[in-house]
Amino acid sequence: MLREGVQGVTRSLEATNREERIQELQRSGGEIRFLSRLLGAPPDAALLADAHAVGLVEDGWEARVEQYRVEYTRLFSCPGPNFIPVNQSVYTDILKMEPSAPDPSGCGMAFPGGELRGYLGGTSCPALVRWYTEAAFTAYDGARQMPDHISLELDFAAHLCLAEAHALVIEAQDEAAAYRDLLFKFRQNFLELWLASFSQCVASNSVSSLYRRVGARLLELPTSLDRYNPG
Repeated sequence: MLREGVQGVTRSLEATNREERIQELQRSGGEIRFLSRLLGAPPDAALLADAHAVGLVEDGWEARVEQYRVEYTRLFSCPGPNFIPVNQSVYTDILKMEPSAPDPSGCGMAFPGGELRGYLGGTSCPALVRWYTEAAFTAYDGARQMPDHISLELDFAAHLCLAEAHALVIEAQDEAAAYRDLLFKFRQNFLELWLASFSQCVASNSVSSLYRRVGARLLELPTSLDRYNPG
């Protein structure tokens, strides 16, 4: 009887822990996906209404829709003094150029070779395409960004959270563990190589509270995920 009682308590605790994890994954996945939308395009009234509901914008936002749209463009779309790059390649990728021999035409000039940083379309892009394909990830409707855009990387992280939650709901433990491992490796190899730098720029350079708060939420994201996605 005692043994059966202990087993019953153990099963009850496992069920409770599983349900808590499902709820946390669904919450995290939903929040990350929402942040990805805020960084994917200038916000419309519907998106700002949702942002207001979760405390990212203050009352009276309806009169400032165009202001938020202009700020998005200033920060993330148009090169200028306040522009913040939104692609991983700019932060992490290095283009290595081999030296060249002297020009045979007679000018004698040679290129010494070197490294180029801060460019678009680096090695991160094809690598991310492979990850997205293998994980059966489809970008949200209307997404036209490059694979290493912050919005797509966040949306992929959300996809993995929600996929693990679904696997736990149907009690597919091996599948859930596989998605958990994928998220951990994705964070290590891609997202968290540049998330802090990007988020700090957003939090410190934004004029409106909306993007300052988005940057602050992103800075907290790794700590939040660590509680439920241990390595």
